[in-house]
Amino acid sequence: MSCSHLPLLEEVLRELESVEALISSGWRLAESIEQLQRYFSADIRHQIIGATPQLDPDLTVHDRRQLEIQAWLDGNGRSDAEWVALDDWPSSFEAGFA
Repeated sequence: MSCSHLPLLEEVLRELESVEALISSGWRLAESIEQLQRYFSADIRHQIIGATPQLDPDLTVHDRRQLEIQAWLDGNGRSDAEWVALDDWPSSFEAGFA
């Protein structure tokens, strides 16, 4: 796992203590949520609450990460939750997605 932006993400999570974070990157395919939480400092690990499910990799889908996030929200009773994505792949989201 490349952790070059981890200090910045941790800083944001410390400032926004009520924010819960999901891992939607490819890292979740190789490591469990417990393993992923260990990359984070002990004081904010509890804010990393899960990882998005993987859509069928053989299925060609635009907006893949957006759909994976929505699938996690739907599957965890949070369909109406407000959320923000921090991602370096804007093509994984609908064009113009706010």
